[in-house]
Amino acid sequence: MSNNSSLLEDFIEREVFWQFFAIIWFALLAIGVLANLLIVVVVKRVRSMHSVTNLLLCNLAVSDLVTILGSLPRILSKLNKLMITDIYCKLNGAIPRITFAGSIMTLCLLAVLRYDALVNTMNQRFRLSLRGTKYAICIIWTLAFLLAVPSSVFLKAEEEIVGKKKVVHSK
Repeated sequence: MSNNSSLLEDFIEREVFWQFFAIIWFALLAIGVLANLLIVVVVKRVRSMHSVTNLLLCNLAVSDLVTILGSLPRILSKLNKLMITDIYCKLNGAIPRITFAGSIMTLCLLAVLRYDALVNTMNQRFRLSLRGTKYAICIIWTLAFLLAVPSSVFLKAEEEIVGKKKVVHSK
């Protein structure tokens, strides 16, 4: 068993693994960026797409886009093409936390709206206007930022030697 794990560790340490990983990751990055940008552009430009649900779905697309683009420096650092600093560690820790919190709160709001629309079809108690939805999105991102930033402030870059390679990660 230890021989198999040793082979796996040797393979992961090789540059070929990270180059293959980078090719796959960049292909997924391109698809993710194009798909999410398409959603944002369509909802913004097509007037008939301006609904509460579509604005919330557009908000999810923006969150996904920021998550995808925010992970780019992490991949570049794995390929040793980017120097990791304490500021990078703080940003790299904050961006996913902010976007995940924003996505979760958006999905919760969407679920409450859909539930109310299904259960109280004739007498909806919780109905948002387009303007109210824009305010709700601003509140969601403010709360996401306030929840995520305090834990990210304490992240630092630390170097350690793994095998024959120097690895820098946040702790």
